[in-house]
Amino acid sequence: MTDEAWGAVMALPSEERDLVRHCTLGSDDLDRLRALRVAHNQLGHALLLCAMRHPGRALAPGERPPAAMVAWVARQLGVEAARNVSSTLRQLVLEFRLVLAPFFWAG
Repeated sequence: MTDEAWGAVMALPSEERDLVRHCTLGSDDLDRLRALRVAHNQLGHALLLCAMRHPGRALAPGERPPAAMVAWVARQLGVEAARNVSSTLRQLVLEFRLVLAPFFWAG
């Protein structure tokens, strides 16, 4: 598979059809996410969840999901699609990788 084809497979959804299919949160998801106190944490966790579901990978450090994806997820949560979602995601990605590191890089 070429790098271009692989990139297309692993890209985060940005088209409405793909967002509806891959980033629609269920009632259980929404309940768990709304239990988080701060709106930007709800949004950050939801974006990580959507990325893990499709395309099935964690966000890379510094990676920002497409604006359409951020807006779609924020709308479901009833929160504002914050412009500073990058700083929240940076911290969540670091924590996520630290928690999962033993499972992926165990000797």
